[in-house]
Amino acid sequence: MKLFCLNVRSGGGTRWGRILDFVEAHSADVVIFTEWRRSETPGAAATWATSRGMMWVEACEGATKNGIFVASALPFDPANATPGKETAGTLLRLDFDGWTMLAAYFPQRDVKARYFKACIELSTAVSAQPFLLMGDLNTGNQHADRTSTGDKYVCAELFDALSESHGLVDLWRRTHGADAREWSWMTKANGFRLDHAFGNPAFIAAFDPTCCYDHSSRESGFTDHSALLISTSGRPS
Repeated sequence: MKLFCLNVRSGGGTRWGRILDFVEAHSADVVIFTEWRRSETPGAAATWATSRGMMWVEACEGATKNGIFVASALPFDPANATPGKETAGTLLRLDFDGWTMLAAYFPQRDVKARYFKACIELSTAVSAQPFLLMGDLNTGNQHADRTSTGDKYVCAELFDALSESHGLVDLWRRTHGADAREWSWMTKANGFRLDHAFGNPAFIAAFDPTCCYDHSSRESGFTDHSALLISTSGRPS
């Protein structure tokens, strides 16, 4: 199984042709678009997913136009998990056969705390089965996930608590090690790792996942984020 996540930047706009060509090259079973918008090139993602026989769902439950689109070759039951309409983010729960994924697009600043709380509550509720949190969390570790001169993260302590207090595993760090450095979003002077995947022990035991970035989406300029990819070698029993 292969999972793919990409922030499409302000809804994708006129860049959807290049975005979808890029997605096609990865042949993913599950595709997440964050910062997706209903108003930008209406139906581009849905038309693409339908043409490939994929089930799809979209959610834009926060205070702005930015939301999430998910397409999957595997059947799922979706549910909105966004903690409130007054903030700019979206959380979308998807229950697959034997495992749960939370697709995430976090807002900025202090309101992220409510999103971390929602993620922790869901991971606790489904802890007996495989659980995956995947998306743009707009946060990272203050030392390992940004260049030293970059702006400090807000709510970084809650990001760290996902693994330190709540038993979730940073799948990119699991794959590449504690000393690795890689950026999924950059300014001219600084780099930040904003796009993340966390799995619980049951997810790791069932799927033995590896996690990496494809920077060509950012380097080619059709979005400002690198793509996040998970490959698995197992399925839940």
